[in-house]
Amino acid sequence: MPPPGSASRHRPRTGRRRAEVTLAVRDAEAGAVARDGIVADTGNERVAVGELDLSDQRSVARFVRLWDGPLHMLVHAVAGARPR
Repeated sequence: MPPPGSASRHRPRTGRRRAEVTLAVRDAEAGAVARDGIVADTGNERVAVGELDLSDQRSVARFVRLWDGPLHMLVHAVAGARPR
């Protein structure tokens, strides 16, 4: 069963096209579950998970520093904003 959240709604679009996908997530464990679901549903192994907390500038800087390659599309999907 897919984890709750809007990222799971994008599985068919990203995975079936064999796109190289990076899930930018606050919760790495939940991101790994989402990644596994995308791979299982689509067969696309080109799915990575990167930790990113947009409320933390250090997290943003680290994500950008580790980014490699072009960015062709950005989907900003917020399941629910809540204070941390």
